[in-house]
Amino acid sequence: MPFGAEYRDDGTVRFRLWAPAARQVELCLAGSSNATDLSLERCDNGWFELVTNAAKLGAQYRFRIDGDQEVPDPASRFQPEDVHGASEVINPVTFNWKDDTCWKTLSLRKQWPDVFQRGEYLPLTVQGARADQIVAFIRKSDNASVLVAVPRLVASLLGDSNLPPIGSKVWEDTNILVPVCGSCETFRNAFTGEVIDLPKADAKIAVSELLSHFPAALCMLGESPVSARRQVHPRGR
Repeated sequence: MPFGAEYRDDGTVRFRLWAPAARQVELCLAGSSNATDLSLERCDNGWFELVTNAAKLGAQYRFRIDGDQEVPDPASRFQPEDVHGASEVINPVTFNWKDDTCWKTLSLRKQWPDVFQRGEYLPLTVQGARADQIVAFIRKSDNASVLVAVPRLVASLLGDSNLPPIGSKVWEDTNILVPVCGSCETFRNAFTGEVIDLPKADAKIAVSELLSHFPAALCMLGESPVSARRQVHPRGR
């Protein structure tokens, strides 16, 4: 992990924060009277770094910028309260994830670090009645691609309905245009296990099918299909 709080095999934790305009960055551990002593060292290109054994698993922390402003970790792996509260040091391998979405995303990131850290960003065109209410893009590296689709403006999307943002009643005729080259390729949704086979030509994926069971999609291109495979077919032009 290039930034954030990384729990290491020797029991220490490495903290990194990118703050190019800051003169000083300190680590503030909750309940610690020595928070002001835990200064991060300035590194190249605006980074600050600290390796310490003072922070244990479960420790909550903030960063103090220039002796004044205290902020949570922008690269936090776990926020036990909310995005404005303190961050918490965890080991993502042993942590008891209650949100499978986070765990599955981090697992996929670990399997395909190049595409998540250095992959080219390709925004996708969306067409149809709800085109303005979903964000879709592809991250692409030399040997892998990941497709992401997430609803936006959900309150206006659902109105007074109690429905979750899934299925044809919500998404109607909305489609995502996915350019595909070469032979037939396969996306697998990491959240649901559903598989999408794309033909040789450019394809439209119906959002109502992509988000038929879960209100977000994180799909890897080219992974082997899961054994109990549920097919989702793209709609033709």
